[in-house]
Amino acid sequence: MDIDWKVVGAAGSIIAGIAVIHGLSNRKWQNIHTFGVALGITATVGGLAKRAMALRTELTSDPEVSVTPTSGVAPTV
Repeated sequence: MDIDWKVVGAAGSIIAGIAVIHGLSNRKWQNIHTFGVALGITATVGGLAKRAMALRTELTSDPEVSVTPTSGVAPTV
């Protein structure tokens, strides 16, 4: 399943923004704001992980490039 992390982050921002507009004095709105912030953080981490996996796949597809560093051995290019 392919998740669009930009949409998830936008939804988190909208939820957190609505909670701020309605005020954080009420416990209900504080919980909704926390959920929106958590959704935004999850979207950020998910997007970064997706890009890191894509980069790792690209690097491992080239047999000349090693992703795992080997100590004491000069890299072969």
